[in-house]
Amino acid sequence: MNREDSDGETTEPRFEPISSPSGVAIFDPIEKIRFELHTSDPVTLQPTSTDDFPFPMDSAVTLSTRRIVVSETIPINFWAGENPSNGVI
Repeated sequence: MNREDSDGETTEPRFEPISSPSGVAIFDPIEKIRFELHTSDPVTLQPTSTDDFPFPMDSAVTLSTRRIVVSETIPINFWAGENPSNGVI
């Protein structure tokens, strides 16, 4: 289900794989910001349910990688199987 604002624009975040460097680009249309997570290997993004998140989410993807690299300090939540974790990277 795509949510739209009053101008008909989608309000859900977009996730896109990137290749140089490999990783994922995330665009938040509400805040109008783009952020990249770089990975050790190319990734395949799979849409996933947001039902198990402990807070409201519009969209989510899963990916597998050995390493995630970010260029700035950010708060992040991540899940490994049934074990949610959070922290600052």
